[in-house]
Amino acid sequence: MEKLTRLQSLIAKARVAGAQPFGTKDRMRQWRAIEVLEKIGSLDAKQHIRELANGAAGTRLTTAARAALTRLDGRANVPK
Repeated sequence: MEKLTRLQSLIAKARVAGAQPFGTKDRMRQWRAIEVLEKIGSLDAKQHIRELANGAAGTRLTTAARAALTRLDGRANVPK
């Protein structure tokens, strides 16, 4: 019975998440901003991403910004 209850709870959570697979409109704007800044790749853009990456630990925005910084730093070390 406990397994069934857990399974039903997971299904309910998945349905809610499925209604907004990428999150709220504000979250999408934030992720798009990080994506645009990453594509720009200038020193100013990197600084903006770095500021976002120094946000609250464990939040999705901070995690996404840190990942973008890692990718940018990796590109800087690739010989052309």
